[in-house]
Amino acid sequence: MSFREPNKVIFLLPSLHAGGAEGVVKRLAEALSARGFDVSVATLDRRNQLVLSSEIEVVNLSKVEGTSSKLKKLLAVPKQLISLFKLARKNRDAVFISFLERPIVCLGLIKFLIDIKAIASFRNHTSTHLKSGRKGLFGKVVEFLYKKLLTITSLRYEHLDFLSYSVQDDFFENFAERTKVERRLSHGVIYNGYDIVKLNHRATEGLIDIPDSFFEQNFVCTSIGRITEQKGQLEFLPVVVEVVRANPKIKFVFVGQGPDYDSLKLKAESLGLKVWELGNSPKNEDAERASVILTGHLENPFPIMKKSSLFVFPSKWEGFGNALIEALSLGVPALSADCPVGPREILNLDRFESFGCTAKRGDGGFLLPLFHPNCPKLNKVYQCWGAKILELSANEAERSCLCREAADRAVAFDEGTQVDKWSTLILKITERV
Repeated sequence: MSFREPNKVIFLLPSLHAGGAEGVVKRLAEALSARGFDVSVATLDRRNQLVLSSEIEVVNLSKVEGTSSKLKKLLAVPKQLISLFKLARKNRDAVFISFLERPIVCLGLIKFLIDIKAIASFRNHTSTHLKSGRKGLFGKVVEFLYKKLLTITSLRYEHLDFLSYSVQDDFFENFAERTKVERRLSHGVIYNGYDIVKLNHRATEGLIDIPDSFFEQNFVCTSIGRITEQKGQLEFLPVVVEVVRANPKIKFVFVGQGPDYDSLKLKAESLGLKVWELGNSPKNEDAERASVILTGHLENPFPIMKKSSLFVFPSKWEGFGNALIEALSLGVPALSADCPVGPREILNLDRFESFGCTAKRGDGGFLLPLFHPNCPKLNKVYQCWGAKILELSANEAERSCLCREAADRAVAFDEGTQVDKWSTLILKITERV
């Protein structure tokens, strides 16, 4: 694709910490830059874990750290809005792309003051995400105000992008009426794009301090994601206990860091599981005796994922499920919770069918019931997950078939196709297509 002069594109994010949406922006920004766009990334908070290519400028709009308390972030909002206003005024000819809720609200407010072209990209099951961690009367008030702000500001944009059709369904059901949106602006779905060749290449770059024998002699189930309430690792541990009790050769690796990391370790140990921590436990032979390995954050988790027998994805909700697609891209079959947004579309299953407390086979893996602390059938949920892991550990032919299906399904999320859609959308917003 060629044009007379570079189109200016500015992504707006909460920060550049190592999260799923941030990783998508990094890949998309670099892909658009390679196609001739003039790309920058602006962050509301100062936390730059991800390193972007030298051609892409990164601008921090405040000095508040991404790990700061909610109160500190709230107090930093006026400074962030002023900095964002100055950035928008300086780049009136740019297309701004806001990823995630807080940037969408902030840029939407700025658009009341400055006429700039902008796209709002919704990456979460927004109604569920706004409820997370907000308890009591104060939490309900904050949720209500946030919802109102998000609804009002989203209508200021030229285009609403949704990560999946389920995310789009949620927005039209809980925020703005479809007809009202369509009278004012355009909307559509663009999946995340994945460079499957590059992912497989990175998976060959060697494991980090975990003996190869651990993967060769055991059936290893790996989960990758921030250790948070959203990702469901703590609720998954009872399944680990039952599986390990039935077959000690089945091992579990949790890759990621987050606010619930210490709680995950303590709960695993309290349930009688032997835990080995990468970097904190001294001997590799202890890793081979452990039932659970905790790695913390890894810049390159793909060698571990590639060598694993199974990928487990116990999330309570998702924006889409980047790690799930990455597993399929590496030919690793997956077991995924039937959480709102992502897994059904990724595994090519009906978005509206009720599957009950059963394992439903999709393309490259199985969809299993969601973990819910108040579920009266929680023991059946545990049994369903445990039975499927044990079944696949004993059936290599079935697992091999799923490996092939996983690789075939991943092609639907090829990065080149998705970057084409973003390029066309940006040019359409600037009236160059």
